[in-house]
Amino acid sequence: FPVEKVVQLDRYDGFIDPAGKWDRFGAPAMASATVTGPARVRPGAAASFDVRVTTAGRPYPVRDIESVKFLLFDARGEVALTGDATAVRDGQWRINLTAAQTGRLPVGTARLEAVVISRLVSISAVAAIEVVVRR
Repeated sequence: FPVEKVVQLDRYDGFIDPAGKWDRFGAPAMASATVTGPARVRPGAAASFDVRVTTAGRPYPVRDIESVKFLLFDARGEVALTGDATAVRDGQWRINLTAAQTGRLPVGTARLEAVVISRLVSISAVAAIEVVVRR
């Protein structure tokens, strides 16, 4: 009986979870993204853009990302194309636009936005790049 308000706790060796199991929830793994690629795109020519995804300055593991999606807005501000980026390695994803896809873009300034959806936090990261479409 804890009459003197003293309790003795013993370690239970049969417990299956490691002591540091919940440490990853100490700070949220907020994603940060940047998009790089060509400043100019010629209609009818393929183009590739890289999306760099980090958390606290380190590459964001691919296994912790649900998806990286992109939206391509044409010079009129209308959504011309949407799709999914492809994982290259931890912290790097690639958006590949085919010649047929760029061939449908009107001349002017387009905007490519990448949206990173994490499995660990409910706040998405968004990054964008402006690209001049000219013949």
